Amino acid sequence: MYIETDEFTDQGMPFSMGVQYGDMLYLSGQVGALVETGELLEGGIRAETRQTMLNIKSILEANGSSLDQVIKCTYILADIAEWGAMSED
Repeated sequence: MYIETDEFTDQGMPFSMGVQYGDMLYLSGQVGALVETGELLEGGIRAETRQTMLNIKSILEANGSSLDQVIKCTYILADIAEWGAMSED
């Protein structure tokens, strides 16, 4: 089953938010954008990372899961020099 919301669909993304297969959720990549508008949050990598995690949490909870059920998460940064700031919180 594909995971989508009306807000996400309205943004015209060429992919779904994720897929549920049995009891497993596989989420698509997330960025530090506001769900309502798709606009990247201002404030740099720390603010973007926090928003990314809030987005992931929201998707998980809306589909009966939670952050404590995550078994793997891959980070991809445009600038590896931001790794330290990204992982502070």
